[in-house]
Amino acid sequence: MRRCYLPVALWALAGLGQAQTPELSVMCSQGLTGDGCRNAQTSVRVVLEVLRPALRSWRFIVVPDTRWADTCKAFRLKPCVPAFSNLKIRATYLNSRLAVLIDGTFDEEMAHYTRLTGENRLEWVLAHEFGHILCGTADQNVAEDAGLRLRGSGGPAGCPVDADRKRTMTTARR
Repeated sequence: MRRCYLPVALWALAGLGQAQTPELSVMCSQGLTGDGCRNAQTSVRVVLEVLRPALRSWRFIVVPDTRWADTCKAFRLKPCVPAFSNLKIRATYLNSRLAVLIDGTFDEEMAHYTRLTGENRLEWVLAHEFGHILCGTADQNVAEDAGLRLRGSGGPAGCPVDADRKRTMTTARR
């Protein structure tokens, strides 16, 4: 079995600045502290309240943009995407720039994923990640469909029953 070791700083300091409920926790990794951490946590929490995912024991880790490439590298993600979930360790990693609701440069960089900006973009990204999580899949289309249903209904996302959900993959990327 192949193991992926994260840099100690990501794991050891991921608990810095936590905002938690019994089901979900929003954390900031090393390098994102103080007001920056609190603002990112608030942005993510607001969207979590809107989406109300049927999810327990999951971590959302906001990583500073300056450490994002290293985080992607630690998980062997190619290409490095702005958010991803690891189903085995029950965690979603978010580039901190997703939680900054006004960032024109990032809006341009994200344009090939979506034209949405600010809180609407963060909601879209989290709903997509919930599609991966709730359906237990790495399939981008299944995740996107489930995320759209979640955003549209404000309730649990439906997942297809077919066997082609690619359940064997453990990391879902957006």
